[in-house]
Amino acid sequence: MATEEEQLEQTMREHHPKNQEFWAELPPDLQEFHDKEWGVPQHDDNKLFEMLSLQTYAAGLNWRTALEKRQAFNKAFHNYDVATVAKMTLNDIDALMQDPDIIRNQHKLEATLANAIAIQKVQQEFGSFDKYLRHFTAGQPALTPEDLDGKAKLATEVSDDMKKRGFKFVGPSTAFNYLQGVGVMPPRPVEK
Repeated sequence: MATEEEQLEQTMREHHPKNQEFWAELPPDLQEFHDKEWGVPQHDDNKLFEMLSLQTYAAGLNWRTALEKRQAFNKAFHNYDVATVAKMTLNDIDALMQDPDIIRNQHKLEATLANAIAIQKVQQEFGSFDKYLRHFTAGQPALTPEDLDGKAKLATEVSDDMKKRGFKFVGPSTAFNYLQGVGVMPPRPVEK
């Protein structure tokens, strides 16, 4: 099994700005996600929570699988309303484990609840989940698309901090992809 560092190196190679093979092979609706959502700076806490959750569901699988089930996940988790999801219970997760329209991984579904609770705590401390994420970069998009060493350090820093705050499924590779996906660090060269 690969170490977290090896997984992060693999993730950086796969998602390097010049490696577009993965996204080019997607059907049009998923390419639209890439073109219109992925990497676009996001500031709404519920949307940030949805993107973190999708990243969790894709871990060990792929984005195609997670995105194909996105609508069902939105229904299951109340459109990722942080306050509502934080009130869900393990009984709710047991019920979701019967839903064939979502990825039925107990650990990932439980992580969604844990992450909602962790987001609420971050919101109390920082004012919003967005402000928490952006405090790592002083509110500016981090680094350049080509600065892989800097991106790796940032992803590791964010991952370590999130874990300390009770977030689940937020290893460095997940943090790397997530930070790119919500525009905290650029996933591809910025078009001029």
